[in-house]
Amino acid sequence: MASTATHPAAALSPEEQVLDALEDTRERTLRLVAHLDENALTTVHSPIMSPLVWDLGHIAAYEDLWLAHRNAGLELLRGDLAGVYDAFETPRAVRGDVEALGPVDARAYMQAVRERVAATILEHGIGDPDICEMAIRHELQHTETMRQAMAIADILPPGEPPAPTPQLARAEAPAMIGRLGPAKIPARAADWADEDTDEWILIEAGPFEMGAPATGFAYDNERPRHTVTLGAFQIARQPVSAIAWMEFVESGGYERREWWSDEGWAWKEEYDITHHPTIAATAAAARERGAWTAP
Repeated sequence: MASTATHPAAALSPEEQVLDALEDTRERTLRLVAHLDENALTTVHSPIMSPLVWDLGHIAAYEDLWLAHRNAGLELLRGDLAGVYDAFETPRAVRGDVEALGPVDARAYMQAVRERVAATILEHGIGDPDICEMAIRHELQHTETMRQAMAIADILPPGEPPAPTPQLARAEAPAMIGRLGPAKIPARAADWADEDTDEWILIEAGPFEMGAPATGFAYDNERPRHTVTLGAFQIARQPVSAIAWMEFVESGGYERREWWSDEGWAWKEEYDITHHPTIAATAAAARERGAWTAP
């Protein structure tokens, strides 16, 4: 469980470690949206993303549900909001239309939930540590989806995304190049773009262990760990960039039957697919793009 606390983790009690991680995560969440006004927080920036303020309320409701209600046995702080912030009952397509909390009330809800969770942890202990870690990871995952929505709307915090450096994942440079276009490519990113991104490596056939181990945190669909045997296959050394995908499309990738498997072509024809963005590429389209570039 990650924490940026200045104290050595070994010197902290389990309760202090959980509270430190919760506080660190919350600070990141609030810092992410600190520069945004009410309109930016409540606007639906993309039909496939939530309004940012919905995410804030959902983070609070999830923490209350798992850490206060299910882990500590308390009544929900705002039972009237349970349906609004249930991701299944309120899917993304309608989150901009429901009666959710506004920015001020959403932040107040987050704070009120946090105060009761902290008090409960200090008084009764952390309970199930996996549930605590799940709540922390859940909030971090929502800051990722919030960043996606903010990137679409071009409202990321000042200085983001950072200019690529050797310390960043090499996959970030092609993605940024595809987004910014040639006129705005930083010099180092352009250098990376010149590298051979279509290099393929052979993975020999053999078994591997799939899934999470029996102990420690994992989601339910990551267990049980089991042995899977795969045949030999090739995989590209670098992730596909937006530019590379457009080259595939412009080279007739969705028109040339010889690049497609029977299954993939049937999918394309059934849904009348003429192009597909890299951010939402299906398995079928990805396989055919692989057939186009593989040696």
